[in-house]
Amino acid sequence: MKPAALKVNPVRELRSLTVCADAGFEPPSALCGNNRRLKSAAFSNGVKVFPLVDNVDELMSVSDVVFTKAGGLTITECLVKSLPMIFFSSIPGLETSNADAVCKYGAGFKPQTVEQLQETAFMLKNNPQAYEYTQGKVSALARKTTLQDISAEIF
Repeated sequence: MKPAALKVNPVRELRSLTVCADAGFEPPSALCGNNRRLKSAAFSNGVKVFPLVDNVDELMSVSDVVFTKAGGLTITECLVKSLPMIFFSSIPGLETSNADAVCKYGAGFKPQTVEQLQETAFMLKNNPQAYEYTQGKVSALARKTTLQDISAEIF
C-alpha cells in the first residue's frame, strides 16, 4: 500500500507515518509546497518530500490513501481518485467541517491522536475489506454527474 501525505503542515504527524514503512507500507510521499520547516525536516524510512509540484494527479494515482488537512481542493482530488482520506491538523472552522462531512459518509477518518492516526493506517493496510468498503464510500460520495444534475435543475 502506498500512502501519500498531502499538503501537510505539522512535522510531528508526518514523522509518525514513518512507522508505516516498518509495517510494510511503501514510504509515504509528502507534498510540502513552500513549507520550509517540512522541507528541511529529516525523515527516516525513505519518506519522500516534494516541494510545490504540478503533478499532484500523478502522485495521487500511485497512492492508496491520503493523509491530509481537510481542504476542499484536496478532498475533491481524493474523491475523483477514489482515495480514502485520513484527516489531521485541520484548521478549525471550514476544514474541520469538511472533515466531519467526509467522515459522516464513511469516506474518511479523523483520528484525534498520532497513535489513532497510525492505527487507522494499519487498519486500512491490514484489512482489505475495510479498505474496499471505505474506497466504495469515497466513490459513492464522488458524484460524477454533478454538472448534469445542476444543468437539470437550471434548465
